[in-house]
Amino acid sequence: MGDEGRAIVDKHVAEMEAAGIIRKSNSPWASRVVLVGKKDGSVRFCVDYRDTYSKLRISDSPLPLTVEAARYDAVCCY
Repeated sequence: MGDEGRAIVDKHVAEMEAAGIIRKSNSPWASRVVLVGKKDGSVRFCVDYRDTYSKLRISDSPLPLTVEAARYDAVCCY
């Protein structure tokens, strides 16, 4: 990424930090950003989650349906 791309990334990051969308982090879960050119010549700011997804463990069992979980919770006594 050249100086022009770095300036675009810095601008987008500053805007998102000011809006409270993102915050600074040194987490191993951080993801890279990618600048993608659009047909009209502008640039789209994207996040590349492939490294993050590669760190996840896939569960063999699916999540329960919300209706079933609520039904089970209704009959439980604490």
